[in-house]
Amino acid sequence: MIHNGIEYHTYDELKPIAIQVLRQRILDKQTKYSRYIGDINKMDFNKQDIGIELKNLGYNKKRIMKDGIRKLYHYKS
Repeated sequence: MIHNGIEYHTYDELKPIAIQVLRQRILDKQTKYSRYIGDINKMDFNKQDIGIELKNLGYNKKRIMKDGIRKLYHYKS
């Protein structure tokens, strides 16, 4: 969604990107999950881990009201 010239994304759109980066960091042993001994493709990340990763990727959060409904969107700073 583009609002006032800024492109906004929902959490569901950015979740696969954050999970892919988290899995790569696990393989590079750069996260708290670096001792995980299993198939990382089956690993489930919680919403907090994904939110922290989105912040590390440079996304900020903003609530925007559209059609009377306030939703949370992420934008790249």
